[in-house]
Amino acid sequence: MDSQAYARFESMSMDRSQLFISDAKFSSYQLMNFILDKFGPSELYLTIYGISELAMRNISHRKHSGDIVDLHIICSDHIRSVKPAEIQIAEKLATRFVFYPCHAKMIVIKSISGKYAAIVSSMNLNRNNKLEAGTVIFDHQTVQKTIDFLNNIIVCKLARNNSRK
Repeated sequence: MDSQAYARFESMSMDRSQLFISDAKFSSYQLMNFILDKFGPSELYLTIYGISELAMRNISHRKHSGDIVDLHIICSDHIRSVKPAEIQIAEKLATRFVFYPCHAKMIVIKSISGKYAAIVSSMNLNRNNKLEAGTVIFDHQTVQKTIDFLNNIIVCKLARNNSRK
């Protein structure tokens, strides 16, 4: 990660929600890495609309190193044909994985030490040269409601898939 992006993250207060603007200087998975470094081992929820191979390799490394203890992924239906190799890796890594008609870009982190963060932004899990913006939320109740919402989608989709078998 470039040092300017890291400096931006270092100034981030982890006790209040805040807006961020990327200026094409960092990606959402780099922000995720920064928060994981601060939080320690965590449960991770991802909604994926777009993802790069580099981001997927990064998530794989974080999972295998124990920084991500459980990985829950909701992946847009369209990405099956667009990024098949990345999705194959994601399916193998995930504790739970579902396809769902989803355009949301969220990264939700719940540490085993009880810290919470949600990154909700326009950013896909890749690097690009576009102006991107989002919000990092550290409020426990808000993030827990987001986790409950994502868990509901995953549970319902898995139940629907199992009933078809």
